[in-house]
Amino acid sequence: MSVKSLKKKSKELCTDWDKVDNMADEDIDTSDIPPLRCVVLR
Repeated sequence: MSVKSLKKKSKELCTDWDKVDNMADEDIDTSDIPPLRCVVLR
């Protein structure tokens, strides 16, 4: 899916994409995202 089609689909669900697009990184709550793990493949 393209970004355009994702935005269109989510607009049907009332996502305010103008607000999301204008958010700064500091405004986004990432506390529920688990830390990344480093995996080395050999």
